[in-house]
This record gives sequence, C-alpha cells and structure tokens, in this order.
Amino acid sequence: MNSVAGDTDETYIKKILKDNFKLIVIIEFLMSTFTFNICIELISIPIVIIIMTMSLILEHKNEYRSAQTFLNFVLSLIGFLIIIGTIKVGIHEYKNLNILNTFISFMIPLIYLILFIPVMYLFELWSKYENLFVKMSFVGEKEKNIQRRRQWLVFKECKLSIHKVLLFQKRFCMKILTDEFETILDDFKTELSNENK
Repeated sequence: MNSVAGDTDETYIKKILKDNFKLIVIIEFLMSTFTFNICIELISIPIVIIIMTMSLILEHKNEYRSAQTFLNFVLSLIGFLIIIGTIKVGIHEYKNLNILNTFISFMIPLIYLILFIPVMYLFELWSKYENLFVKMSFVGEKEKNIQRRRQWLVFKECKLSIHKVLLFQKRFCMKILTDEFETILDDFKTELSNENK
C-alpha cells in the first residue's frame, strides 16, 4: 500500500529491499523460532505494551520528559533481556531443529518479497501515471480525446520508467499551460537523451 503513496520515488523499491535485508530480520527470525515458555510470553507482552503506551503518552508532555526517558531505558533493558533469553533458548533447543525446515521458513518471506517486487513496481508506476494524468487534465486541454492522445504520447515516451514519469511531471507538466504539447514532448525527449549521455 505504501507503493502508491504520493512521496514514493524511483528509489522506493531499493529502500524496501534494504529494509528487509537488515540484521533485524535475522534477530526477528530467531526470536520467532526460539520462543519462551507460554506463561512468560503471556506475562511479558502486556507489560511491554503498557510501558510502550505510557512512554508514547509521556512523549507529548514536556514536564514528564524524565519519566519517558526512564521508560525508554526500561524498554531497552527488556529488549536486551529478550535477546539474551532467546539466545539461551536457542542454545538449548538448536539440536531439535531440522536445518532444512528452518532454512526454508527463513527464506519464505524473502522469496515472497522478491516475487512481490514486480507487483509493487507496477502499483507505484500506475500511481505515478495516475497522478501525472490528473495534473495534466487540470492544466491542459479539457476535451477527453485530446487528453487521451496526450496521455498515450507521454506513456510512449516514459514507458515503464518511474524516473521518466516523475521527470515529466516535475519539469514539463506545468509547461502545458504555455507551450504546445509537441514542443514539450520534444524538449522532454531532448532532456532524456542528454541524461543518457
């Protein structure tokens, strides 16, 4: 859903991939594989939620800044203890793991992510084209046939490139008010060829 947000750019997919290949992914996997006793889980989760909620409430009140700092320290300490506890549980239980099944369960989210990249890209591309075409309809010709023809000409030039769509939107869309559309397209083509040199 974030791929259709207005502030995404051509580096959005790279950011998603970078976020999903950080060290935290391995830590989260270990914490979900080597879990604590159910009683410990049932007691610790509500406590952490209450402390987090209190910290978020105190964040907006300057007079309680020291209390919020203390709660953040407690949350950090709990996080550290959970990581240490997970490592201890992992050391005791690693012999019970089937290495192949564990590897497969670790790789499934990454494979899903890689397979979903084209869908994210197409959603983002569709969003950028939609945004561009709406802007073009406000600043340009009001007749539908002319709008569709112009949209087709822009699509022929930009094709499946988010970078090109954003470039046209930022630098050439507003020129529709003052210049001929064919002149704008020629300038756009010139800029693309200069960019490729």
